[in-house]
Amino acid sequence: MLTFGYGDIYPITVLGKCMAIIIAFLGVGVVAIPTDIISAGFVEQYTKIKTMSTYSEENNIRFISLYIDDGHN
Repeated sequence: MLTFGYGDIYPITVLGKCMAIIIAFLGVGVVAIPTDIISAGFVEQYTKIKTMSTYSEENNIRFISLYIDDGHN
């Protein structure tokens, strides 16, 4: 994500190099920030379910399982 092709075209001026740096950081941010938010949500839900299943007998929490057979359309 931080490369710009094979090096056949690259910025020469100072302004172009500055813009390339900014665009590279924005490209990383566009992928990294949403990935971090989504993975944090998954970890939170997993921890919540793991905690609930560990203490389900004490808290009277029951999980519902649903099975769908192959003939269901």
